[in-house]
Amino acid sequence: MQPSVGIHKGIPASDYHHWSALSNSHLNHLRKSPAHLQAYLAEPSKDTPAFKLGRAIHCAILEPDIFPTKYFLGLDVDRRTKEGKTAWVDYLKTHDESCVLSPADYARCAAIRDAVWKKKTARVLLKAVGEAELSIAWDRDGVLCKARYDWISQELDGGTIVDLKSTTDASPKQFEKSIFNFGYHRQGAFYLDGAAPCHIPVENYVVLAVEKDTPYESAAYKIKTEVLQAGWLQVEPLIEKYKACCERGEWPGYADMFTDIGIPAWGWSELSNEGIIGGDF
Repeated sequence: MQPSVGIHKGIPASDYHHWSALSNSHLNHLRKSPAHLQAYLAEPSKDTPAFKLGRAIHCAILEPDIFPTKYFLGLDVDRRTKEGKTAWVDYLKTHDESCVLSPADYARCAAIRDAVWKKKTARVLLKAVGEAELSIAWDRDGVLCKARYDWISQELDGGTIVDLKSTTDASPKQFEKSIFNFGYHRQGAFYLDGAAPCHIPVENYVVLAVEKDTPYESAAYKIKTEVLQAGWLQVEPLIEKYKACCERGEWPGYADMFTDIGIPAWGWSELSNEGIIGGDF
């Protein structure tokens, strides 16, 4: 399904994911090669318990009033027994299994929500007038693109997109690595690019990093302008590559030729530290 250009409110996530448009996730696969993107599009990721828990955590934090009505506390029964199987089947007659959480996962969502909302900065972000799970579509040089904002508020500091990211370590030193390794700077640049043609006045991209394990600490990071600009310098050629692949109908993989290869800079540093090579390289 191809969306119209503009803002789309109240669109279910399942509908958004079926939109025929370029997303940040697509760009991440395209970075490996066009062939990897085509493989991903041919066999999209299947829903898993981990994905379901992630969606529930998002809902608990971003839409705490909706969470109790959207997600259900599953029965604490042993489904290996005949009685447990029967009780579970009966329960699913009146509950959508995709929104049923185990007692442990339900409690975890509530604990993470409470921990995040105890933080003053998180409350400032999430109590501002805004909207959760807002979907948009826009045209970028003839390529239809899409994005889904976790939270967006035009009330915050000239307009702010808030992206919720779960992590094992939300400390500044470690999360800097996560920003680069997972391409959050590219995602921020892509999301901000889509805001302007949709007439959404936003200037900032903030990542709310939430640890998945107790004590469920969190931190809010506003990605610097120069980092977002560097992200866009990565995104723009990827969009051009995608457009070219679509026009040619060709989705190549890695170069089919012999290529000289070395080791990364940090590898040379380790060799130098071990005294295997000199300090100048």
